Amino acid sequence: MATKLVTYKGGLFLPANVLSEMRAIDRQINGMSDDLGRSDGASTAFGRQFNAFRDDWRAFFTENQGLISRSFNTTYDQTLEFKAQADKWRTELIARGVGIVAPALPLERKTGFKWKRILLFGVFVGAIYWVGTRRRVVTFRKED
Repeated sequence: MATKLVTYKGGLFLPANVLSEMRAIDRQINGMSDDLGRSDGASTAFGRQFNAFRDDWRAFFTENQGLISRSFNTTYDQTLEFKAQADKWRTELIARGVGIVAPALPLERKTGFKWKRILLFGVFVGAIYWVGTRRRVVTFRKED
């Protein structure tokens, strides 16, 4: 089964969206780690390889939880790579007979910036500003 990762090229990701994606991957990897720990495969070479992957993920997750690091597309791209690797590990764990409880995460997710809403909001604010600041002709009558 070929999976296709969809990234938002040239766009802007909100750091909150990246963090929610990272937390979902973290839950999945921790769930797979727990499932592997309940089986007999944790002490094998395969289990050690999975634990090395889990440790790499935890280091990445810990280093990139900050707002500034989540503001770059490279962090999101690396998150998608970890998501694809986690999917491969999940498939391998299922093939080896480890009872997986956690469902698979969808690989395609739109988390790009909502430009249409921002554009409409900008037009709305601009119209209010224009109406509020345009020069009005006011005439005063002198009353005798």
